[in-house]
Amino acid sequence: MKAVIPAAGYASRLRPLTDHCHKALLPIGDTTMMALMLENLHLNGIREIIVITGYFAETLKNYIRSIGNSFRVTFAHNPDFSITNNAYSLSFAEPFIAGQEFLLLDCDIVFEPTVLKRILESKYENVLAVHKRDNLGDEEMKVYSEDGKTVSRLSKSGEPEKAAGESIGIEKFSSEYSKKLFDVLKRRIENGRGRTEFYEDAFQELIDSGEIIHTVDVTDCRVMEVDFKTDLERAEHEILPYLHRISV
Repeated sequence: MKAVIPAAGYASRLRPLTDHCHKALLPIGDTTMMALMLENLHLNGIREIIVITGYFAETLKNYIRSIGNSFRVTFAHNPDFSITNNAYSLSFAEPFIAGQEFLLLDCDIVFEPTVLKRILESKYENVLAVHKRDNLGDEEMKVYSEDGKTVSRLSKSGEPEKAAGESIGIEKFSSEYSKKLFDVLKRRIENGRGRTEFYEDAFQELIDSGEIIHTVDVTDCRVMEVDFKTDLERAEHEILPYLHRISV
């Protein structure tokens, strides 16, 4: 199993902290989000990663090379990161992963190893991790499920009270789904809209065509998406002390 980590964006909501630093390299205690993610992947037996760079690309590449000696790392670059979204960034992974099973992880999440373990051990090939909470807002990618088991809709603008929970930004896809996903991304990008949308829009197209993505409930796990300075502080105090730290 390989992991794909799109890490091209500006992270404007974390400015001014990200004016001179990549979002994934902001300090959380004595470490960073990227270091914690690599530790997490290592603990779950993942040794091959594809990282999509953009903002502060060379700094990020050098950092990963300096701490990720146990990984086989491939870098792909989105040169238009300043005017595109993560669907476009993900498309740059196509030459390295299309038609292969893979994990997809946003670069701005802090989580305990149990999250990945649960996803990897799911009996379903295509899964999306969901965290249930009551205070969902416009920033969260909300997950809707008609049967309580599979994803029927993904939306930031949907009704929070009807959502099954929040997508935390980690998915697992089969080789068959992988091929279809990159075909959809390519077509949507060629049509223009795919350059500025979230990759969840491609997931939605596949769901609407009959593809099934099962949900994996991680509500009982420690996990946090870091969008604002307060999230960094919370991650340091609420998650970091409970993580099993290793050297990768």
